[in-house]
Amino acid sequence: GQVEQLQQKLALQEDCTREAESLSAAQNAELLGLRRASTEHHSKHEESLATAQDTIMVLQTKVHDLQKASWNEVQQAYEALGNARESTAALHEEVHKHVYEAGLAQEATEHYSKQLLWLKSASAEGVRQ
Repeated sequence: GQVEQLQQKLALQEDCTREAESLSAAQNAELLGLRRASTEHHSKHEESLATAQDTIMVLQTKVHDLQKASWNEVQQAYEALGNARESTAALHEEVHKHVYEAGLAQEATEHYSKQLLWLKSASAEGVRQ
């Protein structure tokens, strides 16, 4: 459940990364075309390019941070799963031990019951004689 949700979250973030990269590539191409077409607005275009690149850097950093956070969540989920498996194994061992002890107690009870029956019959024999 939790692991699948986190994997879906990671896949979604990877889609966002690809989309951001294709958008940034398109933006860069468009800005380079504008720069070539008009030398008269050269400085204005340089500024637009710098702004777009800054925006792209910020977006890439945000995507990276999101991926890192999701990866940490996935690792924590796997650790929790491992801990749960260890606890389950320990419980199985405990149950096995109790079942074994119950078996020993059952054997002892049967042994004492037979001895008691034998003593009763021996006692009855003694009374008859």
